[in-house]
Amino acid sequence: MKESELEKLCLTYVNTYCTLACWKVKAGGQRHTFGGKEFFKKSSMPGFPDIMLLYNGKFIGVELKVAKGRQSLVQKECQLKIENAGGLYYICRSFEEFKFIIESIL
Repeated sequence: MKESELEKLCLTYVNTYCTLACWKVKAGGQRHTFGGKEFFKKSSMPGFPDIMLLYNGKFIGVELKVAKGRQSLVQKECQLKIENAGGLYYICRSFEEFKFIIESIL
């Protein structure tokens, strides 16, 4: 399964069955040409979790990884900031794992 497919399943589940406030951080952006070179400017902060949830005043960040996917250094730094601020941070590798985490929060 691709990460984009896992993400779609997770977002559908949250938006259909849960009473959580949910945001998806888009990694897209705009292309710009400067001096003959093309650059891609992202529209989000690097390292933010793929899915952000809010439940009972608690911030929950969920990073989706499939197969052998690993966190980047900037993602690890963002995880530390979230946890140090009192938020929760999870890395999910399957839809079943995501459902288990959400059900344990609710």
